[in-house]
Amino acid sequence: MTAPAFARVRRTTGLLTACGALVAAGLSAAPEARAAASEGYWGLDVDINSYDNTTWSSCAVEGDQSGDEGELTAGTPETQTVDRAFTITSAGDETDTQDISVASSATWTLRDAAGGFRDLELTSSAAISGSAALGEESVCETYLYSDFYTESAGDAPADGFLVLEVDATGDMEVSLGFDQRSSGAGGSIGTGRSMVAKRRGAVGSLRAFVESGQFFVYAQQSIRGGLQVEDDVLVPLKRRAGADELASGTATASITFIEAGSASAQRGSGKRYTKLKQRSCEDDAVTAKFTGKAGKVKKVVFSVDGAKKKTVTKVKAGRSVSIKRLGARDDVTVEAVVTLKNGSTKTVERSYVACAG
Repeated sequence: MTAPAFARVRRTTGLLTACGALVAAGLSAAPEARAAASEGYWGLDVDINSYDNTTWSSCAVEGDQSGDEGELTAGTPETQTVDRAFTITSAGDETDTQDISVASSATWTLRDAAGGFRDLELTSSAAISGSAALGEESVCETYLYSDFYTESAGDAPADGFLVLEVDATGDMEVSLGFDQRSSGAGGSIGTGRSMVAKRRGAVGSLRAFVESGQFFVYAQQSIRGGLQVEDDVLVPLKRRAGADELASGTATASITFIEAGSASAQRGSGKRYTKLKQRSCEDDAVTAKFTGKAGKVKKVVFSVDGAKKKTVTKVKAGRSVSIKRLGARDDVTVEAVVTLKNGSTKTVERSYVACAG
């Protein structure tokens, strides 16, 4: 598989400047000879920073701070775990020590369908713990960061929508965004203190229109915890002997493609007499076709989102009628109320995704 032209960048606080980070990361250049509809890579970082709060010099840190990354393969979930422990010692007092550790796990799942992007999901859980043996002058303030992230490229098989959803518990933060350079489409959401949440105010879910073709995705899930002398906005916990859990939580970020005009299953017994077909985005219409049982039907009334659109009294088997002017930018539900010659009524309804953003 030809790897995308991803450029590795350092991440600390969410999605950088939302989807502008995708441009900064060099993601505008499409890879040559794409061998799959979706591709990308997973990555993880563990960073620790400890300093003397009286001199601003560094405290000694022992432990593995290395990150890691690798390719994502569509259809094959990738799971990575992190179990790191660190010891911090004050330069002026060897009895002034701290122990801090992180245990975390993440799973990346990238899927394709029908030759195009289907969805991408990143889920994680993490916990940071620590304790301190205080010396005569306790001066080290320590912060531990653990991040999971992905940068991926996908092919939308047709015009449609990308549905972005994020969720987080406890101290986890999550950010998610996409960018399509060819159309100018893009969007991002985030939770916690990420710049995305501050700038856009979007938390939870977002749906954005995307044209057929390539787009890029970035997602990050982060946790931070620390041992410190005084209360701090970032980690509201005082450094103290016997400190236990400093931070914990879970996070999920997912992005899913939905084709424009796609339909739900038909609902109701009226489908025995009237079939509601697919939505045509070309002429913004839904076609209904009467079945072989049409001889039992007196009339059919069609409505869109509860508003009457068409009444048909000449019902014949095999005849088709078109319900038009649905509103290209609207999700709609089309309903047919079938009145039989014996006076009883049956209904059938079907919901459709919008054709344009």
